[in-house]
Order: sequence, then structure tokens, then C-alpha cells
Amino acid sequence: MKKVVSLLLAASVLFLLSSCGDSNQKPELQPLRVGLVKGSAQVERDVFDNMTSRLELAGCELTYVEYDTDEATLDALVKKEVDLTCCTTFADFKAYDEAHPETLTNLGAAYYYPYGVFLCGFEKAEQITDGATIAVPSEAGGQARALMLLDAAGYITLKQGKAFDATLDDIETNVRDFAISAYPESELPNRYKNYSSDLVVMNSQTAVNAGYSVNKYSIAIESIDSLAAKEYAVVLLINSAEASSEQITSVKELFFSPLMYDLIDDTPKDLIVPAFEISPMKLAATTPEEADK
Repeated sequence: MKKVVSLLLAASVLFLLSSCGDSNQKPELQPLRVGLVKGSAQVERDVFDNMTSRLELAGCELTYVEYDTDEATLDALVKKEVDLTCCTTFADFKAYDEAHPETLTNLGAAYYYPYGVFLCGFEKAEQITDGATIAVPSEAGGQARALMLLDAAGYITLKQGKAFDATLDDIETNVRDFAISAYPESELPNRYKNYSSDLVVMNSQTAVNAGYSVNKYSIAIESIDSLAAKEYAVVLLINSAEASSEQITSVKELFFSPLMYDLIDDTPKDLIVPAFEISPMKLAATTPEEADK
């Protein structure tokens, strides 16, 4: 009888030890494959890298897969070679969706590269004189966004209905007789640096590459509710068949959170701006745990 009791006790101890051992083992992480475009993926990497530890807590291990083009990355998402991507803007996604309807789902706008009005001929906006010179991009898309921003800032008025197709010929009113000229976007930083124009309107990518911060040096920036911010926001895309999966649900909750908003908003020299909004109460939270409540 004592032998039987001893064997039972030994078996119980072994069972408890094995149970304790299991509890200390890390759960197996499921890969979360993010599609990136070669040569232009550093911003996307930086954004997703900020989520690494929190994704691990949600059972996901972040990995990156690179492709040659935006379209190749989107095709890979359709084929389920990757789980999500932030490789393209809402405008380009709409075009892809028309050609491949309902294959991909847009989880939401993530961030955008804003245009800003940089003041270089005056110290303050109030000092801008009538007839001041303004440099805008000569490239069609950039020129339209620059003119839309000047319109929103009150410097000019565009013709009714003109937006993404706007050109210098579409300026309806310019009551202060600003001399607005177009130059290749690549030349705009030098025009700003050398005071060749009184105001320069350029994209954050152009400005940051030249060493200038959008928030620090510009007097007007594309707002989150502007047409340009909505149309050219980089969007978080998934395969439509995975829209209700637990993994994607976790990713969406983590990405569109106050913590990620702050991390994107704190990007060096304001290269990108959050394209989603968070309530002031949640933004005021001081810890990730409080922010998620």
C-alpha cells in the first residue's frame, strides 16, 4: 500500500512540475507578414517596428516581405503571401480596387506626407506683402495640392470645382497679386534656402530630405480633414477574406490607437502626420494601458 501511495505522490509531483514548466514557456507566435516596396520601405518599417512588442503580446511575430512595386505588393496580398501592407495611398487603392473589386479591404487611413507653406522672405506671416513671390511644384499632382493649400490658407481662390486637377490657370482670385511660379519639386528646397522666393510650397518628403521640419518652418500645413490628406493618405490594407480574423482584429486595434497616433505624430522632422483621429481624452492618457481603455 505504501508503494502505491509513493508512486501516486511521485506521479503527482511530476505532473505539477511539467505543468509549471509549460506555464513558463512562451506561447508560439503566429507570423504577421507585412508587404513592403523595395527602396521606399523605411517609413513603413519604422511605423510597424513601433508595434513589435505589443504585437507579440497579441501572439503575432512581425516579419517583412519586400516586392519591387506597389502593384506587386498588392498582388501578393491578394495571393495571401503577406497579411497586410501600407504600401499605397487611398487614391491608388481605389484604382486597384476598380480593377480587382472586393479582393482587398481598407482598414483605414494610417498617415500622410503633408504639404506645407514655407516662409522664407519674411519673419512672420503677418509681414507678407502684396505681390510676394510664391514657388509651387511644377509636377501636376504636387502643383494641385500646393494650390489647394494656398486656397485653404486664404492666399488665393481656385475656380469652383477645381481640386486635384488644379493648375496655375485655375486661380480665380489673387487679390494680393502674388507672383506664383512653378518649379520642379526637387528645386524647391534651394529656392527656400537661398531666399529665391518669398514663400515655397513643398511636400514633407522634399523638405525633410533637405533638412527642414514641416511644423517648425511652415506657416500652413495640409490638415487631416483636407481633401488632399484623405486622398493621399497611406492606407492599411488586408485581404478581404481575412477581415474577421482574430489576428487582423488585433492589428487594427493596436494600429489605430492613441499610442500609435503619438508615435506617428512624433516622427522626426514631421515627415508624416497621423491620418486618423483619436479623442482628446484618450490622447491625454499617459500610459499605453490607459490609452487602450
